[in-house]
Amino acid sequence: MPPGVMMSGRSRTRSRWRGACAAPLLLLRCALVMACVGGALAVDALGAALLAWKRTLRGGAEALRDWRDTDASPCRWTGVSCNAAGRVTELSLQFVDLHGGVPADLSASAVGATLARLVLTGTNLTGPIPPQLGDLPALAYLNLSNNALTGSIPAALCRPGSRLQSLYLNSNRLEGAIPDAIGNLTALRELIIYDNQLEGAIPASIGQMASLEVLRAGGNKNLQGALPPEIGNCSSLTMLGLAETSISGPLPATLGQLKSLDTIAIYTAMLSGPIPPELGQCSSLVNIYLYENALSGSIPPQLGRLSSLKNLLLWQNNLVGVIPPELGACAGLTVLDLSMNGLTGHIPASIGNLTSLKELQLSVNKVSGLIPAELARCTNLTDLELDNNQISGAIPAEIGKLTALRMLYLWANQLTGSIPPEIGGCASLESLDLSQNALTGPIPQAYHWEPHGEAEFVPRPPAEARGARWRRARSWRNNALTGSIPAALCRPGSRLQSLYLNSNRLEGANPDAIGNLTALRELIIYDNQLEGAIPASIGQMASLEVLRAGGNKNLQGALPPEIGNCSSLTMLGLAETSISGPLPATLGQLKSLDTIAIYTAMLSGPIPPELGQCSSLVNIYLYENALSGSIPPQLGRLSSLKNLLLWQNNLVGVIPPELGACAGLTVLDLSMNGLTGHIPASIGNLTSLQELQLSVNKVSGLIPAELARCTNLTDLELDNNQISGAIPAEIGKLTALRMLYLWANQLTGSIPPEIGGCASLESLDLSQNALTGPIPRSLFRLPRLSKLLLIDNTLSGEIPPEIGNCTSLVRFRASGNHLAGAIPPEVGKLGNLSFFDLGSNRLSGAIPAEIAGCQNLTFVDLHGNASAGILPPGLFHDMLSLQYLDLSYNSIGGAILSDIGKLGSLTKLVLGGNRLTGQIPAEIGSCSRLQLLDLGGNTLSGAIPASIGKIPGLEIALNLSCNGLSGGIPKEFGGLVRLGVLDVSHNQLSGDLQPLSALQNLVALNISFNDFTGRAPETAFFAKLPTSDVEGNPGLCLSRCPGDASERERAARRAARVATEVLVSALVALLAAAAFLLVGRRRRSSSLFGGPRSDEDGKDAEMLPPWDVTLYQKLEISLSTKSDGCDLVSRAEYGCLTKITTKSDVYSFGVVLLEAITGRRPVEAAFGEGRSVVQWVREHLHQKRDPAEVIDQRLQGRPDTQVQEMLQALGIALLCASARPEDRPTMKDVAALLRGLRSDNDGAEARKTPQNPVPFVKPTTENRGVDNLPPGGFLSYFNHPWSQPLSQPIPPHLADGNRGKGSPAVSASGSHPRPQPLINLDNDEDDGNGARIDILLKWTKPEEVSLVVAWVNNSNNPINGNGKKTDRYWGDVANEYNSTTPKSRRRTTKQLKDHFQKIKKKVTWFRNSWKEATSIWPSGHSDDQIMEKAEAIYEEYKDGRPIGNKKAKKEAKKCPSHMDDVLQQLTKLQGTNESREKMLETQKHVSSEKLESARLNHLAAKENAKSAMVETYRALSMKDTSAMPDDVRVEHLAFMRCVRESIFGKTESDANGGS
Repeated sequence: MPPGVMMSGRSRTRSRWRGACAAPLLLLRCALVMACVGGALAVDALGAALLAWKRTLRGGAEALRDWRDTDASPCRWTGVSCNAAGRVTELSLQFVDLHGGVPADLSASAVGATLARLVLTGTNLTGPIPPQLGDLPALAYLNLSNNALTGSIPAALCRPGSRLQSLYLNSNRLEGAIPDAIGNLTALRELIIYDNQLEGAIPASIGQMASLEVLRAGGNKNLQGALPPEIGNCSSLTMLGLAETSISGPLPATLGQLKSLDTIAIYTAMLSGPIPPELGQCSSLVNIYLYENALSGSIPPQLGRLSSLKNLLLWQNNLVGVIPPELGACAGLTVLDLSMNGLTGHIPASIGNLTSLKELQLSVNKVSGLIPAELARCTNLTDLELDNNQISGAIPAEIGKLTALRMLYLWANQLTGSIPPEIGGCASLESLDLSQNALTGPIPQAYHWEPHGEAEFVPRPPAEARGARWRRARSWRNNALTGSIPAALCRPGSRLQSLYLNSNRLEGANPDAIGNLTALRELIIYDNQLEGAIPASIGQMASLEVLRAGGNKNLQGALPPEIGNCSSLTMLGLAETSISGPLPATLGQLKSLDTIAIYTAMLSGPIPPELGQCSSLVNIYLYENALSGSIPPQLGRLSSLKNLLLWQNNLVGVIPPELGACAGLTVLDLSMNGLTGHIPASIGNLTSLQELQLSVNKVSGLIPAELARCTNLTDLELDNNQISGAIPAEIGKLTALRMLYLWANQLTGSIPPEIGGCASLESLDLSQNALTGPIPRSLFRLPRLSKLLLIDNTLSGEIPPEIGNCTSLVRFRASGNHLAGAIPPEVGKLGNLSFFDLGSNRLSGAIPAEIAGCQNLTFVDLHGNASAGILPPGLFHDMLSLQYLDLSYNSIGGAILSDIGKLGSLTKLVLGGNRLTGQIPAEIGSCSRLQLLDLGGNTLSGAIPASIGKIPGLEIALNLSCNGLSGGIPKEFGGLVRLGVLDVSHNQLSGDLQPLSALQNLVALNISFNDFTGRAPETAFFAKLPTSDVEGNPGLCLSRCPGDASERERAARRAARVATEVLVSALVALLAAAAFLLVGRRRRSSSLFGGPRSDEDGKDAEMLPPWDVTLYQKLEISLSTKSDGCDLVSRAEYGCLTKITTKSDVYSFGVVLLEAITGRRPVEAAFGEGRSVVQWVREHLHQKRDPAEVIDQRLQGRPDTQVQEMLQALGIALLCASARPEDRPTMKDVAALLRGLRSDNDGAEARKTPQNPVPFVKPTTENRGVDNLPPGGFLSYFNHPWSQPLSQPIPPHLADGNRGKGSPAVSASGSHPRPQPLINLDNDEDDGNGARIDILLKWTKPEEVSLVVAWVNNSNNPINGNGKKTDRYWGDVANEYNSTTPKSRRRTTKQLKDHFQKIKKKVTWFRNSWKEATSIWPSGHSDDQIMEKAEAIYEEYKDGRPIGNKKAKKEAKKCPSHMDDVLQQLTKLQGTNESREKMLETQKHVSSEKLESARLNHLAAKENAKSAMVETYRALSMKDTSAMPDDVRVEHLAFMRCVRESIFGKTESDANGGS
């Protein structure tokens, strides 16, 4: 008790003898005294100071609940420790929520005198560190870590003489520099200040801290500067941590003085320079973490002295040089990571001495050489990563001894050879990656890689930084591995989690045993040559998360329904395969499925509605398939869906409005389907939508204004639909829109100016609609607009001058509108403009000179306007990129600018139909790339510049017609050997045409209405030139000039005329007698064809139409119809000016034959004015009508065989009536053919004929067959009864060289062909032992197939990479062929080689058939279906030969019966009418009307002649020659040859003499 309050013993003694009356007063006074004593204990100075700090804390009442002011002492409070004297020595509160500041007044209280430890970690303290803490005299341990303290480290905390030994300030928000006064803390052993925001350099005064053992300042990003050399004075330092700072510069050599240093961790910093060799003097060093810096130089060999070193991590630096072999002396090394540097050289064999080594990582260097077998001595190795180097050679089999190995990464090297089966001895292997090497051979079968126990993952900085994979995996991707996936890899109980086999050449089917891999999470097998179906056992793989098997073209069949059992599946990738059939409904069971990617495949059927149950689905890629049906509305339930791509399928129906519920949808592509209906307004709910693509459908209705709510939309493509109405103005609200494609619809109204609000718009295409009104000015204010297409609308008004503001414009095309006014000169500001197309408008005025500022123009089309004026000077001066210039059909005058020669890139120049004057500038010849030049229809004068003839690329057309050009054709024109069309008509040109004789590529030439003289070049082209193309040149001779004939020839001509007159007179008399006899017969006959006759009448029946009656009808043809001194038969051909020749008799015979077949006169009113029976028949056939309809009605009831013969005779008649005399056969050929018809008819009567002949029925889609004639022609069903294919078509897999060697050929019936008897053309003898005598053996079809197989198996193809020379190659072919051939029929290498040259055309034909089939049917068909298509195409190519004697064979070689080339050309001829019309339309655009008129006339004449010959050739080719006598057959084939050569020219088989 305090003094003055307690009573002494003597006072108490004196009170005993006081009276009893004083007792109550005494008790009251005692009570008061005790109360005073209690109050004095509660306010003790120690407790009062702590309670004062508690009252400043927001969480003190809860966290410090036992800190009560009624306690006698604070020593029992939470976190408070006292010494024996009751003084507070430690205050430790950890990870409680105090929510306040650090106590600042402890030094002034009684607590500060004895406080030695202050620990306030993780207590949510804020504010600065109080400087008063430095005044605590006994403080040795200060820990304020894991708070939110701010401010700097107070310098007062570092007072001289401080007893502080541990300072923990880490994981706060401290700023500022480390105070220089830190050196005063000479007793400090631990300085932990990491994970703050400290900055500045590490002070040099740190060298005064001789007691410092641990320095950890990492995680301060702004801590920079070099590590001070004074750090070497910290002789007690064991841990130096400055990771994830900006410490830079080299490491100081003084680090070598730190003999106690255990760990140096300065990773993810900015160190540079070399690693100091002195580091090898730190004898206690265990861990070196210097990765992710910029250290350079080599690794110092002195590090090999560190016997205690366990971890050396130097990855991701700039280290070079070799790996020091001295590192092999670090016996305790467990982790060596030197990856991601520039190290070179070999892997030292001394590494094998590191028996404690667990991880060797040398990835991403330039290490070369072999993998040392000595690594097998590192028996504790668990992680071997040598990927991304230049290591070569084979994988050493010794690797299989590393039983502890869990990860083996050798990918991206140059390893060769096969995968050693010994790797299967790595019993703990979990991850194997051998990808991107040159490994070959199969995947070894005997792999049993299974770890013992679970994989242990020990966190460490490099593994975390690089994301090291510890999953059990196999990876052989990106090699050249062949063979199949080994079933042994899929043994039951396997713990394999990842299997990477992608990008190899693996074949075969996926093993059914794949289902045994129940722990597999990743199956990556894309980009191989796998085939077959996906096994149903895949449903057993419940852990499977990723399945990627795309790029296997032969992976086919339906997706098994068992896929729905893979409940963990997140990714299903089967793109670019032949997966077919419908998607299984069981896909709806995959609740974790994130992505389904089965695009560019062969899926069919509807999209299963169950797909809407895959609640995690984000991506649906099902485009480029054959999916049908409608889009299921259930897809609207997929709230996570982002990408829905269903384009290029067969989907129909409407776009489901439910898709508007997919709030996260970003890409919706339904283009190239058959969708109908309107665009749902609910699409406007998709505020995240970025791309909406509905192109090429049948969508109708209006564009919904609700689309304006899709504010993130960047791509809106609605083109090629049936959308109508106006473009909604609300589209202008789409500020993120970059592409707006609305072309090829039915839009009306004007272009809304609000589109100018689409500030990000880059491409706008509104072409091919019915838009009206002007072009809005606001469009040209769009800062990013590069493409503006308004083609083929009805836009009007002028082009706004604001176009000059749209400097980003690259393409502006507005042709086919009603735009008027002048081209604004502001166009010249468009420096990026490339396409400028305003053709077919109503523009007027002059072309502005400012357009020369558009220096990047490549395409300019202003044709079909009313532009006037002259070409502005300097227009072409800087347009170096211009390739196409069309100013035709305007009113431009003046001269052609000479600087046009500077257009070095120009390919097409069209200036026709203007008012240009003056001479053609010679500089135009400098346009060396010019392909088309059209200057026709102007008033140009002067001579044609010779420089035009020196333009090497001029190949399409040269039109100079309808001008006033004079002079001759320059001789330089002979150099235009590639020119196709030349028109110089309607000029004043003179001289001869000899410069044109060398133009072999011409298809059209018009030189009419000039003043050319002399003889035309004697070439086939000029001989066939129509008269209309050369008329108007009176001095020009096409064949022989008048003065060229000699006196002898003129005398012969006079004699011929006399003889002709005599013959005509005799012919008239003969025809009159024939007419008299005919009248007499008709009177005696009761019926012309069907009535009863006498025997005598029967004899005359042979003279009835259509076979024998010819001469009597010629009387009517020759004499009955005359006009202008010319009979119509002759006028139709000769124009009354040409002399009569033997060819004209053939023509007349053709007309007579047509009369006999049709029963019509040469000229009838029903044919039309000026038309003959020849033209009537040709037009009938040209319209693809039934040929039998032109036969006389009285003959159409005859048997079908006779009707067919009449049709053949009809073809002969048309051939005789060909327009060009040279296309007509001789009468000898005609007679031979007619005798063949008669002979065949007789033979047919001798054969058994049906009692009820079937009349001809016009084929329809129901009854059309191979025996019927197609409507209007015969080319669709061309038969060759004598033609035979190869016994065995070459299978498609032979094209890849994959057929097994020695495989016997199989006949068409499926059985092995029976060996044909030995056919020896010279000798039948055999030696009796089965050995073949060296005589000529005839090849059989099976032997030819065997030869082809041997050739294919040894061919040079990119798969097996053979590069054999010719002798060795054919030697191999001979060995394989003879190994599968009986001994008596083996052949030498030369015999095989020679015979292959004869049959290789068939191989080529079938290969072309296969390629054509795969190109026509690239998807949707299996291999068998493609093979059927190829065989059908090959049927059109196959060859054959009629059977006959040697004479017939000889003639067949001259006129081969192979129809392959002919058929191909016939098909082209039948299908070229449409393409020719397109070509002519194009030429009409680039040429003058005069040139095009002449060109059309020329083609029409050629087409009429070919039409007749083609019909005739068809009839000839269908004729059965088996019953013909040899001489008739020979004549038949000879005539076919003549017809074929007339139509197609000589084919390859003709040139080779047949085969």
